[in-house]
Amino acid sequence: FHALMTSLTLSRLERLGYRKNHVNGALLAELATCHEVRNLRVLDLAENAVGNAGAAAVARSPHFTGLLHLNLSYGMVGDEGALALLESPLADTLVLLDLS
Repeated sequence: FHALMTSLTLSRLERLGYRKNHVNGALLAELATCHEVRNLRVLDLAENAVGNAGAAAVARSPHFTGLLHLNLSYGMVGDEGALALLESPLADTLVLLDLS
């Protein structure tokens, strides 16, 4: 995952699927600081323990503003993380938000 974050290819990606790959809240928070993710439209991190911290990092990130689909299902996101996402600018642009 760290190699992906430093890859020049990341800035050209529109879809990133990284299901069930041991991505935690700290790694997602690190990804959220990368301006290279600005072209992502779909982020699928289902079945990773991103938790409230990871969801809040996505919500706060100025680089995820183009996201249309966000899948954090089975990611241990609770009320706090869900609220952070729903109160963020992403709530106006997301077509799909899966926190099941």
